[in-house]
Amino acid sequence: MFTVRNTIILAVMQVGVIVAGTLGAGICRKMEFLWHVPMPGPTALFYSYGVLGFVIPLTWGTIALVVERNPKFTDDFKNTIFASGILILILLVFFVIPADFIPWLFMMGYQEGGFDN
Repeated sequence: MFTVRNTIILAVMQVGVIVAGTLGAGICRKMEFLWHVPMPGPTALFYSYGVLGFVIPLTWGTIALVVERNPKFTDDFKNTIFASGILILILLVFFVIPADFIPWLFMMGYQEGGFDN
């Protein structure tokens, strides 16, 4: 389970989630500009500092590859490091969903006149 190939695939998936979050926050910012609807905090955080999120998969991937290549570490510890990467991916996904998709739902309702102004 814990191989270099799987580690790289997991790190790339983490990068993909961060890219999706940053791009989605940029689109929400454009919608905010057009419709004058305030952007929620998590979306503004992704918009302003989303690029710094790339430190997360870079750090995890570096640590995971060092642990994988070092024979001093046990297989249980290696599997724990790999499981932490999966946990990081899940946490990133759960941070991107409210940051990007909830403003979309709000703005769609706002655009259609579903909210009282």
